[in-house]
Amino acid sequence: MLVVERFDRTDDGNYLGFEDFCVFGGKRAAGRYLGSYEELARKLAIFVAPENHPSAMRQLFGTVALSCAIRNGDAHLKNFGILYDSPGINVRLAPCV
Repeated sequence: MLVVERFDRTDDGNYLGFEDFCVFGGKRAAGRYLGSYEELARKLAIFVAPENHPSAMRQLFGTVALSCAIRNGDAHLKNFGILYDSPGINVRLAPCV
């Protein structure tokens, strides 16, 4: 059984903005494996709202650690992204796991 919870909507059903990290790196989908976790951390520091930065970095660390532990070969740039309420407002790391 697979249970999935939507992360791209508010409690009242409105859609949140979402961009993956290929977009931030100026890469097409084919370039999703041409990045690093270090690059992700740098982009988070630039794009995530300052008040969300500490939790985003903890979340990224936890996701990378889990991916390494379970040998997740699918932890590429298109599987990491940010959410925002509207452009530039409340930007945060989207759930990764």
